Amino acid sequence: AVCVGLLPPARVSDVAAHVSIIIQVFNKLAFTRQCLERLARDTSLPFDVIIVDNASHDDTQTWFETPRDFGFPLTYLRNDSNLGFSRANNVGAARSSAEYLLFLNNDTLPVRGWLRAMVDTTRQDGRVGVVGIKQLFPYTNRIHHTGIIFDADRRPQHIYPHADGSLPFVNRERGYQAITGSCLLMPRDLFEACGGFDEGYRNGYEDVDLCLRARQLGRTVVCCTSGFIYHYGQISETRTADD
Repeated sequence: AVCVGLLPPARVSDVAAHVSIIIQVFNKLAFTRQCLERLARDTSLPFDVIIVDNASHDDTQTWFETPRDFGFPLTYLRNDSNLGFSRANNVGAARSSAEYLLFLNNDTLPVRGWLRAMVDTTRQDGRVGVVGIKQLFPYTNRIHHTGIIFDADRRPQHIYPHADGSLPFVNRERGYQAITGSCLLMPRDLFEACGGFDEGYRNGYEDVDLCLRARQLGRTVVCCTSGFIYHYGQISETRTADD
């Protein structure tokens, strides 16, 4: 007799899932290095990283072109000019053959279990197309992001900013109209079906647009709250200039 009851139940993401983590950068090497160190330390699922450098003029290019062991496969791509967030992420996505694409800002600090929680969210319900994650201000328990809603004037707004990250209503895992592109996971085939990020958005609202197009295709947008990351936010020069 086989006592299957003695075996621990398999998590959804125990089925091998490969993720390409796409990080577009423009200067701020210290943040990038810190993010990569956290990825190597706190990410258990198979993944590779694609860095898309938007013509940084600090030490970013020199650092990436110096041979080193990152602890995971890494591809470094450098653009001749700053292409903006949307186009740079599309450049990175075009180099991936992974099952999932995850777009991640370089000023984030992944926390152990973060990626597994996000992949589990996609696999537990086949309708889920786009997954974000609860984001806290670094080394606090205050909410940076946990979903985007539209207000009465149809403007996208982050919900629960600066709220206590342990409150029950903050941690209710549910669908939203959109989630932020600072940490956004979706199947690569869905990303391609959506046409990628609309490059008419240079830096701002391209994430909302992508989520709405995924919803038009019948998929849901969920913010995962069973894991979290830290996110500094607003470190890019002229971050809101094209809003």
